[in-house]
Amino acid sequence: MMEVDSVHSIIEQYIKPPIYASSDYVTRMLQASPRNAYVVKSMDYDFFLNYVDLDSNFKSIRHGRKKGDPVVVNIRGLKYLPDGSVLYKLRHIDEWTMIPQRRV
Repeated sequence: MMEVDSVHSIIEQYIKPPIYASSDYVTRMLQASPRNAYVVKSMDYDFFLNYVDLDSNFKSIRHGRKKGDPVVVNIRGLKYLPDGSVLYKLRHIDEWTMIPQRRV
């Protein structure tokens, strides 16, 4: 049993339907412990990084085009290198292979 377990337990008692907006979660977490108020940090869009415009983005990570070629669900591992290249494995015992793909 850890201290955080009691915090989660108390918050779970307050997070019950109906919840109409994500801001309701923040309000209820603040109400959960009025004497020793929890510190709740609300995040907005500026907190998250936007990876859309990176040069290293791929249009797709699918490495095959023909019928019978492996598809994304067959990938068992992805390895991102600092130079922007991406390697994949289809089986855990395979060697890393470069994804043959043109960048967007």
